[in-house]
Amino acid sequence: MASQNRANHTKIYVHIIVNFYIEVSIPHSNSC
Repeated sequence: MASQNRANHTKIYVHIIVNFYIEVSIPHSNSC
């Protein structure tokens, strides 16, 4: 059960990193 909990945390962490990477990689010139 502990491994499943860690897997969930890893999934959330990866999701946050991917979101951050997308935010940084895509220029915000089209948001104006």
